[in-house]
Amino acid sequence: MKIVKNLILVVISSIMLFSCSNKELEEQVKAEYDAVMKGHDEVMPISLQIPNTIEKLTELENTAAADSNLAEIKTLKSTLKRVNDDMYTWMDDFAAAMNGDITSEERLKAYKNLHEQIVVIDSTTVNSMKSAKKLLMQ
Repeated sequence: MKIVKNLILVVISSIMLFSCSNKELEEQVKAEYDAVMKGHDEVMPISLQIPNTIEKLTELENTAAADSNLAEIKTLKSTLKRVNDDMYTWMDDFAAAMNGDITSEERLKAYKNLHEQIVVIDSTTVNSMKSAKKLLMQ
């Protein structure tokens, strides 16, 4: 009888420990998800302007006024195209992480990776768009 009581105590303790660690993991997943979404929400409105900005840079590239800035225009267009592609790839990866049949540990790892990526995408997008707008205002 004493063995049964001890066994029940061990089982109950294990269940409680698992429940607490699982809750903590889910809280970490939620916090990382929130950070990822914040990064996305900050960069997405700027990203939506990229195609129009590339079009304007192409128009500028085809004018005589662009001669002195031709290399910069080409570099900016290339960077903007790449970061735009990166954003769409990121969104596909995010959808897979959010909707995929994966464990909470895998989801947390994916969200951390996506958070790092969106920080880089945000920085590149903001800096490139600032440079493009400055160039287009000349």
